[in-house]
Amino acid sequence: MTSSTTESQALDSLADRLAAHRAALPSAAIPFQLPEPAVVGRQLRELGLLIAKTTMNFQSWIATEPPSESSARAASAFAATTDHLGQVVSALGSIASQNAFFARTEAFRDQPDVAASRKTVLRVLDLAVSNAQEELDEAIGHLRAESKVITRLAELARLEAALTRTAPAGPATTHTPSPTTATAQTPTVRKSR
Repeated sequence: MTSSTTESQALDSLADRLAAHRAALPSAAIPFQLPEPAVVGRQLRELGLLIAKTTMNFQSWIATEPPSESSARAASAFAATTDHLGQVVSALGSIASQNAFFARTEAFRDQPDVAASRKTVLRVLDLAVSNAQEELDEAIGHLRAESKVITRLAELARLEAALTRTAPAGPATTHTPSPTTATAQTPTVRKSR
């Protein structure tokens, strides 16, 4: 398995994990339904672990000096994904915080000012979920695109290597040396008188 194949598979695998996290996000449907605190907490923990793993992958792909084009692309994709995941964690952190607000104000939900605040919070949470979905969509799309580019680079490199191996070394020429003509020198004989 080549390095490029490994990098491409790592990007696709991360994209799959992000797609699973996207599916697990609270629904952005109106009216917004506040998710269970335990669900949000679990997803925050999982995303935290994923950020740590993504950072390690970034370091491993960028460690070679100088990195190959495919390694540099993989490292860049992992770094960008970490940025997107930070935004998702921020959105889920906001949801977790508002969960606490709803729990704290449950006993006063019929009071007009509290009821108005809770409605405002639901709109804010809906926006937070939409932002998290967009961040994950962008990260997934970027990872898939980079995986395809890396795969294509590997295919081109293999094709080039194959062409180099099978290309003839050039026209075969046989060098026939031209026959040399030796000129025999005859000694000059003096005639005696």
